[in-house]
Amino acid sequence: MAHGQGTGNDQSGRIGEAVPAYAAGLVRAWSLKSAELGWPGDVRWDVEATRTVAAACLTGAGLMDALRTLADQRLDEAATLADYERDIAALAACLEQHDGTFRPERLSALGKEAGRWVTARDHTIAQLVDPSSEFRTRTAFLADLTHPAFLRVDQPVWIARWSTGTTTWSSPAHRMAVAARLAPSLTAEESAAYLGPATLAVLLAAPGRGTDLERLLRGLPELRPVSVTMAHRPACDDVCELADWLVTTFPELVGEPLP
Repeated sequence: MAHGQGTGNDQSGRIGEAVPAYAAGLVRAWSLKSAELGWPGDVRWDVEATRTVAAACLTGAGLMDALRTLADQRLDEAATLADYERDIAALAACLEQHDGTFRPERLSALGKEAGRWVTARDHTIAQLVDPSSEFRTRTAFLADLTHPAFLRVDQPVWIARWSTGTTTWSSPAHRMAVAARLAPSLTAEESAAYLGPATLAVLLAAPGRGTDLERLLRGLPELRPVSVTMAHRPACDDVCELADWLVTTFPELVGEPLP
C-alpha cells in the first residue's frame, strides 16, 4: 500500500470529537504525552483510529484490529514506524491512570506486533502491485507468465515498446498515461507489467486481444513510435529453459536485473 503525505498536526482542535465519553480523557492524556515524547509537529496526530484504540484499551474489545488500523493511518499521514512505536509508548504510559484493561507492557507488545503486521502487509503488496500503475510488478508478472498450470496453454504475450526520448514527457508520465488508458480494458484473466521504463507486456486471454490493446495504445498521440510484438511461451517446465526464454524475450531484464 502506498502511504500518503501528512496533512499537518491538529492535536489541540479536534480531540474529543466522536470519542466515547469514557475514552475522551485517555485520548487527551495520550495526545499530550505523545507530544511530550516527540510526536512530529508537521504530522497529524488525531486520526480516527486514536478514538478506536483508546476505547479498545478501556473495554478490552478489538484492540489488535484497532492498533493495525492506527499503524496504517499513522503511516498514511507520513509518520515513521518509529513515530508510531513512540506514540504507543505514550499511550501505554497513560493507561495506569485511566483504568485500562491492558497492562502497559502488554499494550506495547501488541502495538509493535501491529506495526510489524502493517509493514509486512505493505511489503507484500509492493511485491505484487506497482503502485504507480496498479499493474503487476515484474516479479509477480513473470510468476504469472511461468506458472506451471498455464505452461501447456497457448496464451500469447503482447509486448509494446516505445521511445521516451521523442517527447518532453518523463518516463513515469508515459507509464501512468499508458496504464490509465489500458488498465480498465484488461480482463480478469490477463496480467500486465512494465518490464522496463518503456516496455509493457500483457499476458493475453486470447490472441485477438492484442489488436484491441494496440488500438488503445496508439490512441496516445504523445507515445510514438510504438513497436508491438507477440511472443509465445515455450511449452516446457524446465526452469533454465524458461529463464533463457524470458531474458531473450525481454532484454530489459539484462539492463535491469530482478532484485
